[in-house]
Amino acid sequence: MTTKTTVDSINQAVAEVAARLMKHGRFNVADIVSCVRAEHSVLVARQERHLADRSIMAQAKLWLRQLDVDDEDGDVPTLALGLPRAIAVPEDDGNGFYYIAAENATWAELFAGREQRQVNKIRAEAALQAFETEMARVQPLMEADLTLTYGEACELLDS
Repeated sequence: MTTKTTVDSINQAVAEVAARLMKHGRFNVADIVSCVRAEHSVLVARQERHLADRSIMAQAKLWLRQLDVDDEDGDVPTLALGLPRAIAVPEDDGNGFYYIAAENATWAELFAGREQRQVNKIRAEAALQAFETEMARVQPLMEADLTLTYGEACELLDS
């Protein structure tokens, strides 16, 4: 039975159903799932769509990042340009990127893609520098005791 839901999240739906089931005796996780699906079907469908969209987006981003790696299966056409097969170009409004195959990119898109790679390089270099600085801070302790964890070394240094 589907009812109009007064909850706006799966967490709230689970809490509501679990609290009700607790009042009526024995139940298990499958009972909670079944009741939430039946009583909050619109919310569940929305959450399923949201999770599917996030999964698809994650896979698409992974696939696009892997375009810099040789495509051994030949699934993506490539030119011998020394460029990635797809160029990430910032959207005009600054919200996200669009991608274009290198062979279809205009000069402005190639330039924007290069600029984005430069920004990424600067960020990566800053992150690497911070990582190396922190490694140098814990190095004397961790090299002296190879079983010491990073967390333990920080506790010793901060105490």
